[in-house]
Amino acid sequence: MTRAQVEINFEEAKRQARVIEEAVEILRRADREHAEMQDGAAAVWKGRNADHFQSISRELGKKMEKQTKLFAELAEWTRHRAQVLYDAEMEAIRIAEERAYREQQTREAEAARAAEQARAEEASRQQEEQARQVGEQIGRNIRELFDNLRR
Repeated sequence: MTRAQVEINFEEAKRQARVIEEAVEILRRADREHAEMQDGAAAVWKGRNADHFQSISRELGKKMEKQTKLFAELAEWTRHRAQVLYDAEMEAIRIAEERAYREQQTREAEAARAAEQARAEEASRQQEEQARQVGEQIGRNIRELFDNLRR
């Protein structure tokens, strides 16, 4: 995965967390409006049916509050997980880049050593060739000297 892909995925996860947080705000407003409606009904409506309505309404309020809390936790969990994944992916990319850099450095160093060895071998071959030529020249000079001495 590339850095750009990690960034895109991270931004998408944060966007999803924001959407969930917006839903949490809508639920909180609905919960407040429900509580206001419940208080208003309690002020003007009395009797057995009103008590039954209030009981059901309280249960609904508790469920709404619980769902709101769960959605808020989901938003936080999404945001946290996105950060954890982002950090892990970026660390993996950093390690891969570092490894690739070290491998490239090793290849370059090996190539430089091979080139140096080839230069050294060529220099050695040239020295041997020069030594052979000098030896041949000395041999010719000695033969020539002996030939001149015999005459």
